[in-house]
Amino acid sequence: EIKYSEGHYTRVGEPTEAALKVLVEKLGMPGVPVAPNASAAADHYSSLRAAEFTKVATLEFSRARKSMSVLCRPVHSPRNLLFVKGAPESVLPRCTMLRLSDGTTIRMSEEWRHRLQLQFEAMARRPLRCLAIASKDELPRPLSFYRGPGTRRSG
Repeated sequence: EIKYSEGHYTRVGEPTEAALKVLVEKLGMPGVPVAPNASAAADHYSSLRAAEFTKVATLEFSRARKSMSVLCRPVHSPRNLLFVKGAPESVLPRCTMLRLSDGTTIRMSEEWRHRLQLQFEAMARRPLRCLAIASKDELPRPLSFYRGPGTRRSG
């Protein structure tokens, strides 16, 4: 969580989670006006994004996967999406598509994979902590319609 008080932003909780919230605020959302004031800017876009989804399940961090995932259902869709964050060397090889800064999605090529790997390595040498984020929207059937522990899908 990010809070604004007395002219300063501070984080509450895990630094990685706070950094991701800051990233969302910096990226903004197409067609959505900026926050009306500094206090609202602490979680303006994060709140809007969070309202678009219901969290269904969390796959906690695994040393084997070097990532953690959250299964979410968009509020206006019956199908789930999977959001993943983790070590670039673990997440990048699993990616088949790439979302560009303009919002378009393209097939992941070996050239792009190599460019991204070089960028991650350069950042790690500085030293900056690197984190890859990814999403998957075409899930296998059991995960696509999963609603959480103890629930059954009707129909």
